[in-house]
Amino acid sequence: MRKVILLYFLLAILIVTSCKDSDLIKVSTEDADNVCEEPYIRYASGCCLDRNGNSICDNNEKTVVVEEERIVPEYCKLDIGSGLFCDRYSVSSNQISLSIKNAIQESITITSLSVTNSGCNPLLERVTIPGDDKSTLTLERCSIDEKIDGVISIIFEDKDGFVKTVTGNLVAKVK
Repeated sequence: MRKVILLYFLLAILIVTSCKDSDLIKVSTEDADNVCEEPYIRYASGCCLDRNGNSICDNNEKTVVVEEERIVPEYCKLDIGSGLFCDRYSVSSNQISLSIKNAIQESITITSLSVTNSGCNPLLERVTIPGDDKSTLTLERCSIDEKIDGVISIIFEDKDGFVKTVTGNLVAKVK
């Protein structure tokens, strides 16, 4: 009978010691997964909520709102070999100004300038640019929202009266 009482006593001690509070720091990760049920994860000596499953407690995460902003490379380029260069440019919601450099060694007369996707009235007045000089041409009555991505078209006459067309691109933000 003593053996039975001793056995019951040892069994009672085993049950009492196994039921005391667990410190999850001492529990293996595999055991902790059993203790913290989804969407909770093991954290320090307890569990914390992790709704998005990134293994970071939600109360430790910071919400960062990032607005998407596309970087638009700005440029003004005319056909290579045309002898005309877009030296400078500026774009507002209602006008485009282009500084056109004439690298041809003789004067030219621009008879037309237009930029697609701008809503601008084409420049139809004749503008003479001496050789190796530049002139600023302005298109007005434009309707440009935030940026322009258009094709530049310049029609000009050389000193012999030959008519030539140069095209290029203008990509710029409204300033």
